[in-house]
Amino acid sequence: DFRNCIVALADDESMVTRLFQYRFSGDDELVGHSFGNLFIAAMTGITGNFERAVLESSRVLAVRGQILPSTLENVTLCAEVVEKGGDDECICQVEGESQIPRPGRIIQRVYLKPDGVRAYPGALRAILDADLIVIGPGSLYTSIIPNLLIEEIVQAIQVAPAPKVYISNVATQLGETEGFSVEKH
Repeated sequence: DFRNCIVALADDESMVTRLFQYRFSGDDELVGHSFGNLFIAAMTGITGNFERAVLESSRVLAVRGQILPSTLENVTLCAEVVEKGGDDECICQVEGESQIPRPGRIIQRVYLKPDGVRAYPGALRAILDADLIVIGPGSLYTSIIPNLLIEEIVQAIQVAPAPKVYISNVATQLGETEGFSVEKH
């Protein structure tokens, strides 16, 4: 999601979008990886931590605005899903954001490992100081809800005096929200 935030807020959005969304092809170990994720990983290595990497990436790429993580803890997004195969159904546990959405799969719930993740204090301050809290658009189960699984984030949103707005995606997403109305989102 940081990759997408950087792209959306970059000064030269079209070129940064193409660069950060670029996925390597070929037959080496980079195949399938996005340049944007590798850039952020490299910045983390250079700066020594993820928080500093996000700040420096924003500076280097002339990002307008501020990008803040919900947490600095190392977490894994997991899901309980219903797999359909013919007449059979199986409730399965899957780990990792990219493993969750699949055609024909019904997501029952998403959760974070480990439990009790602490919120990033800067994100809490930004929520409490906001004039308007906008949630979305984005992938419901793999981008929006994961932030709301951090209890301190939810509490900050609840007590913040700012109006809250949810912006739904303009289209449903295969493997996540196909058939969803705005109300179902």
